[in-house]
Amino acid sequence: MWVFDQDAWAKVLDYTQAPLELSCRIYEAVRAGVIYQARVHYKKSGHLEFVHSETGIRTLKEEFDKVAWHNEHHLEQIEIALTQPDPSPHRASGS
Repeated sequence: MWVFDQDAWAKVLDYTQAPLELSCRIYEAVRAGVIYQARVHYKKSGHLEFVHSETGIRTLKEEFDKVAWHNEHHLEQIEIALTQPDPSPHRASGS
C-alpha cells in the first residue's frame, strides 16, 4: 500500500468548496463499506499481512483498528465544528 499526500490532493481538488451534503453522503457510504468489510474480515482474515510504504508490515486487523481510530477522530472533529460559531461572512443576521 503506497501512501499519498492527502493534503495535496484535497488542495488540488478544492475539497473546501464541495457541497457539505455531498461530502456527508460520501462519508456515510465509505463508512458503511468499511464497517461491512470489518464485520466480514476482521476475525476471519485479520491475520493477513501487507506492506505499507511508511509503516512496513501490517495485518488487516491492525489496519481496521487504525481506520476505526481515525474515523472516531473525524467524528470528534465534526462534533467540535458543530459547536463553533459559523465563521462564514455570508451568515444571515438574526432577522
